[in-house]
Amino acid sequence: LEPELIAGIFRRGHKLMVSGASKSGKSFMLIELALCLASGRPWLGYKCQRCKVLYVNMEISEPSFAYRIDCVSAAGNINMEECNDNLKIINLRGTNTTLKEMSGALIGTILMELAETGTPYSAVILDPIYKLSNGEENSAKDVGAFCHELDKIAAITGVSVIYSHHH
Repeated sequence: LEPELIAGIFRRGHKLMVSGASKSGKSFMLIELALCLASGRPWLGYKCQRCKVLYVNMEISEPSFAYRIDCVSAAGNINMEECNDNLKIINLRGTNTTLKEMSGALIGTILMELAETGTPYSAVILDPIYKLSNGEENSAKDVGAFCHELDKIAAITGVSVIYSHHH
């Protein structure tokens, strides 16, 4: 079995979806998860393995996203220095791309981190996936192709893929 990133919940190389209605707090939950993984703090009471996390923010403006990180770290008493260099954020609000178009660049970024630092990312967070989909969410074929891209990212890089989805 692959190493656990969240004890009893989630392993390296697997996928995890956080789903909820619009404005239900999914991004706040994912920011908290990113900080807990980066610092090794528990998330929702579950022990987290300290690791490198790449957060791809597709929806929130860069200043607002930074403000949310400040709010979540303050609320959770997480000193950002605990995260050291374990959290990297890519802000892509306003970018019009699909996961299929972006997966090569994402894989390259993940593999480059390993080559440059010797320490790989263990998780990548994609928030939200509706910004990356060009298919019909009620089509098994389209959803299958989208999930195949997520699996490809995990298989090539070894990262866990965490994503949010509106419903």
